[in-house]
Amino acid sequence: MEPVESFDYKHHRIDIFLDIDPDFGNPRDADNLGIMYCEHKRYVLGDMPDEFARHIPEIDEIRSALREVQERGYSFDRLERYLRWTIGTGTILPLFLYDHSGLAMNTGGFSAFDSARWDWGQVGFICDSKRTREMTGAPLDSIESQLANEVLYYDAYLRGNCYGYTVTNIATGIEVDACWGFLVATDEDMEYIRDEARAAA
Repeated sequence: MEPVESFDYKHHRIDIFLDIDPDFGNPRDADNLGIMYCEHKRYVLGDMPDEFARHIPEIDEIRSALREVQERGYSFDRLERYLRWTIGTGTILPLFLYDHSGLAMNTGGFSAFDSARWDWGQVGFICDSKRTREMTGAPLDSIESQLANEVLYYDAYLRGNCYGYTVTNIATGIEVDACWGFLVATDEDMEYIRDEARAAA
């Protein structure tokens, strides 16, 4: 496997690789501020159904709210009002899935890639609740940005943007350290991997 990046540091060779392990961590397995609800015919997305009872006790209310707005003609505003009333939602963002030679997700859509919407559409939403705000201690003025950030990292997970590094002593050729499972959604994430590898050298 070829590294995506290599450099020398303090008599060591640092190689950064794409982590091809399919079992790297799903960010939805952590305790999140957002409740990510998705419905799709072919994929299981968002917060896993078998985890709902443990992590999301209000999921039955969310499903009921979504069914109600769908039966009456889908209205995102109506869903938002319902969620505010039932579970104390402060912010709700739509989730759009792009499905073409891989998966990608965001909160704004993919018109720049596909203006005809052949390969993308809304699959659900992410919202906070009174319970998740209390659990995470999230400040009210940062709810929307935190939800958007959760979607950013879930998108990185769907795209397979997970990396690892090895640190090898140049003189001996012996690998002295390695670490895997870094999810990369921003340039800062990749710089963090470099810093971790340098610290291990």
